[in-house]
Amino acid sequence: MAPYPPTYSRSFSLVPHAQSDGGKTYQIGAKLCALSPYELGLYFRVEGMIEKLSLPSKVKSVRTDDLWQATCFELFFCFDAAEGKQTTPKAAPYWEVNIAPSSAWASYEFSGYRAGMTNCDDLRVIDVRTSSSKDKLELSARLSLGDRFAGLFARGEAGEGALARNTQIGLSAILKSMRDEKSYWAIAHPAGAPDFHHVDSYVSYMNGKQ
Repeated sequence: MAPYPPTYSRSFSLVPHAQSDGGKTYQIGAKLCALSPYELGLYFRVEGMIEKLSLPSKVKSVRTDDLWQATCFELFFCFDAAEGKQTTPKAAPYWEVNIAPSSAWASYEFSGYRAGMTNCDDLRVIDVRTSSSKDKLELSARLSLGDRFAGLFARGEAGEGALARNTQIGLSAILKSMRDEKSYWAIAHPAGAPDFHHVDSYVSYMNGKQ
């Protein structure tokens, strides 16, 4: 799977939630790339016993709700967080993108923590590519950004490897097994039950630097 040529690129390792046993079976890597001021690239790689996962059949790449109920990959982000990181998840609006191996996708905007959810027409998935074998699943996608997001993920004044504004990013995944069991993966996890919406699942950048 050929990579997209990024202007900004950052790789992450996702860790399983303490209540998930998937860490014994899988490893997940993720990458976020700024392809242009109006495009993002996302890449996820799952290594392990892929034949034990329940993967949705390929469908037309259209907006679809409730993708999180099956194997799914996700991006969360918000901008201009006070002091670089929110002390409460209710403090700012944020956005969510879901992408399934089927190529179905969804994007949402929230006015606060799990509040005011609406579809976000300024975030659209325009290309999904997947490949799988018995021990590896790869998904890459391109996201089209509307004018209000243009350039926000581009290289910032701090130089190579920086973001253009104070940013919080969450990358996460849900793996559903053939036995209908789910494991939850993120850059980090808050205390308690899995919660990708909580800012403790995000990594923070202040003035473009982590």
